[in-house]
Parts: sequence; structure tokens; C-alpha cells
Amino acid sequence: MKFPLFRLAGAPARPLATLRTRLPSLGLTAVVLCLTLLALLLGAIIALGSIQMTITFSAMLLALPVLFMFSTRQLLPLLFVLTYLVQGAMVEFLHMRIGTWITSALAGLLLVRALLELLQLNRFKEGRPHADSRPATAVYFAGWIYLAFFMLSLSQGEATTLQRISALRFAIPMFGVLFALFWFRWPIQRLQMIWWLLLGMIVLQLPLVAYQHFVLATARDWDLVTGTFGHGLSAVLVLTTLAAMVYALARWQHGVSSHVLPALIVPTGLLILLLGEVKAIVFWLPLAIVIVLRRRVLRNVGTLIMYAVFALVFAVGTFSAYKAMYWGEKAVAGNTIEEKLERTGGYFFDVRQMNFRNGEVSRAASLYLWYTDPQPGVPERLIGYGPGASLTSAGTGKGVVAARYRTLSINSTAVTQLLWDVGILGCIAFLAFLGLGVAAGWRFMQSGRGNPQERAMVDTALTMLVLYGTTVIYNRSLLDEPTMQLLFFFCLGCIVQFWRFGSTAGRPAAHT
Repeated sequence: MKFPLFRLAGAPARPLATLRTRLPSLGLTAVVLCLTLLALLLGAIIALGSIQMTITFSAMLLALPVLFMFSTRQLLPLLFVLTYLVQGAMVEFLHMRIGTWITSALAGLLLVRALLELLQLNRFKEGRPHADSRPATAVYFAGWIYLAFFMLSLSQGEATTLQRISALRFAIPMFGVLFALFWFRWPIQRLQMIWWLLLGMIVLQLPLVAYQHFVLATARDWDLVTGTFGHGLSAVLVLTTLAAMVYALARWQHGVSSHVLPALIVPTGLLILLLGEVKAIVFWLPLAIVIVLRRRVLRNVGTLIMYAVFALVFAVGTFSAYKAMYWGEKAVAGNTIEEKLERTGGYFFDVRQMNFRNGEVSRAASLYLWYTDPQPGVPERLIGYGPGASLTSAGTGKGVVAARYRTLSINSTAVTQLLWDVGILGCIAFLAFLGLGVAAGWRFMQSGRGNPQERAMVDTALTMLVLYGTTVIYNRSLLDEPTMQLLFFFCLGCIVQFWRFGSTAGRPAAHT
């Protein structure tokens, strides 16, 4: 019988080796100690009672694991959910503006992750890009040219450190979406899944929009009708809803889905559009339909006349609905037609429309202020005063130009903000970036490339880029709102993706 406690004199002693195998490694010990210290620090921050500080620190802890655990293909759908469902709800219901910073942080992680994947030696294993993808390359390099002017203006401007950080947060992270879709081949199923995800998120907006319209909103604050997009972003909600409607119509147009899909999505979208008071839908919706259904609408004179009648009826019906639900009789009062139009949108073109009490400036007046400003010299005209110069923010204060104009919101549109901040050269570069995206989408559809699924996505992207092009003289959301920027860069990304990696076989160009 053997007793483990006793050994023969000549037997080798192994207790030290056994002990070493049972002890944790030095690296594991260091990791455990670091996590323990971080947990203690997080507990101390929670004890302070600051929700925003707790969320900020927690997000910092999650950054590195997310960066290495998730690929770009996994991060992009997560970014859509966070942007359209989470961050807006944080701002709207929890009054936590930091939600937009979390969105930008995840977009930044997507960009960093894409850079890491690009550095891998086997990045082209899944297939090389097509040789004839010059339109996609033009879009990509136009984006880099705009960023070059942006960084030049930032280096020459007089912004504070906090204003520079804020400007970088708005300008850089979402480029990661375009970067990832330009360099890597994405499975078409993953891109379709993101579009389906957008459809589902828009359907979820309807009950919340109805609640905001009938319960929360008042006669003086219809900006509350924004779904989960955040306060004041009703126009962004409308454009994203239009994207869902256009994608449903595009799938039907290209034979990918039956008429059941647009029959469900389009009425849902129309209800959302009518419950949120955005007068631009009178222009945006008919334009979107005529672009995505151009083969049907422009087929002959008869269908064109029918569509014109539909557009007129829609405009009159929307005007009447808005008058009944929002404006009332006083809002459209006036002795002449000119006065009525002035009260319902004519102020858009009035260069004298400046309210020094609340700071509201009409779109034309904001451009007029930049044009007539006597102080800027040639350098300020060409490269601007630096990003953030025309911005007024509770967190970062007034920019160098905004301080001169006191209460006036001189950057009421993207064009005027670009002219003030990055000058004429930066403004032209950004508009060229957008215009080349539209041209690339149009050339793709005209070339007959792509299978029906790809063409439906490119058709939707093309339509939305045209609508986004109209917003540069309507608001500045394309420059400083992640909810607008994400879909904008995703549309650009879909176009460059299918130019570089998509199917080259498709319908003849004559059928486009």
C-alpha cells in the first residue's frame, strides 16, 4: 500500500514544479490586478453620483475589448442601432447630451478597426477590386481632399482646445464607414441586413412619434416629434424615414420584393412624415419618388402628367394637414398670397430675416451675412476661420466669428458653416465630395452593372444623396449630427462598395 505523504529517499522531489503549474501566470495576475483596480475606480465614480461620468468611464473601459472582439462587419450594424435607437433616447428622455459622444466614439472605433484590418497582410484574400472602379476612387479621394482642407483650417484657426476636439469629433469618425466599405469586400447579405435593420427601426418610430405628437408636443414646440433621434432633429427623422420608403420602393422596382413590402412601409412612413412638422417633405417626397421610380414615372407623357397631379395633390393635402394640426388660421393669415407664402416658408429667401432676440436667421440671410462681412481677408475667404468658428455651443462656447455676431445663428445651413469655418476651398471640396457620390451612383445605374439586390441599394443611395444635397442650404445637420452623417456615409459606402467589389453582370444600360 502506497501513502502519498511519504516518498522513498531516492525519489525526486516535485512539490515546487507542481506549485508553479498551479499558480496563475504573471500576465494573468497583472490583468486581474488591473481589472480589480479599474473596478474599484468605477465603484468610486459611481459613488460620486454622477451618471454622465459613470457612463463615460464605462465606455472607456469597453473601448479596447470592443476594438479587438468585433470586426468592421459587426461594428457597423451595432453603430446603426446605437445611433438611431440609443443615443437619441439618451438625449431626449434622459437629457444626456453625452449620448452623441458615445455614437462618435463607436464610429471612431470603427475607423480604427478598419485601419487595423487594412494593415493585415491577407486583406485581399476575399477578392481584389475591379479594375474599372475609378468613380469609387474619385469619391474616396474627394473625401480625403476635404479632410485636408479641414485640417489646414483647423491648424490655422483660433479655436480653443475644447472647440478643436469637438470639431474633430463631428468631422472625422463617420468617415470610417466610407473607409471600411471602400477597402473591404462586404457580403451582400450583410449590407442588405443593415437596410432591413433600418426598415425595422423606422417601423418602431411610429408609436413613439404618435405619442410625442398627441401627448408631449404643444402648439409651440412641434420639434418634440423626433422619435428616438433627439430633440430638434425632426428633419433627420423625416429623411431617414424617406430612406426606408425609398428602399422598399427600390426593391419592388428591381424585382427583389413583391408589392407587399412598399404597401407596408410607405403608409407607415407617410404617417411619420405627417405627424412631424417638416414643411420640406412637400419637396423631398415627390423628388425621392420621381428619382427611384424614374423608369415608371418618365416612361411617357401620360404617366408624367399623372405624377405631376399626384405631387400637386400631395402638396395641397400636406399643407392642409399641417394647417389643421400645427399652424391654425393665424399662422397662414395674410391679405395677399405673397403674405401667406411668407408666413409658411417664404422667409427662407428673405435676406433681411434676422431675429436678434432668439437668434434665428433665415437661410438666405446667413449667406448674405458671410458675403457682406467686411473683416475677412483673402486667407479667411479661402480657408475660413477654422472649424468651430461659427458655432455656438453650451459645452464649447462661442467660436471666434459667432462671438462677433452675438446672438445671431450665422451658421444656419451647411453651406454658410463651411464658408465661415473652412472657406471657399473647403466648401467646394465638400460639395464636390457629395457631387461625385451622386455622379458615381448615377453612372453605376446607367452602366447596367450589378445584380438586382445591388442595384436596389445603389438606387436608394443615389436618391438619398440627392436629398442630402438639398439639405446643405436647409440646415447644417450633415456636418454635425451623427444621425444624419451615418446614413449619408453609408449611402456613399454602398456606391463605392459595388463599384469596386460588386457583380459586373446586370441589366443592360438601356433599361435603367
